Amino acid sequence: MENQEAKAPEAAEQAADAAAEAAPETPSEPATEEAPAAEAPAAEAPAAEAPAAEAPAAEAPA
Repeated sequence: MENQEAKAPEAAEQAADAAAEAAPETPSEPATEEAPAAEAPAAEAPAAEAPAAEAPAAEAPA
């Protein structure tokens, strides 16, 4: 049971990391082509927002 609980926060952190890396790394030129791509993961963002409620403590020090 502990493994599943440990994987949940890890997945949330990985998703947050991926989103954080994708957001600031969006260049201005290919932004037009990457814009639709950014909207696709946005649909999965809500799923990451659920565990994010427990992650605010981790984002505070960051």
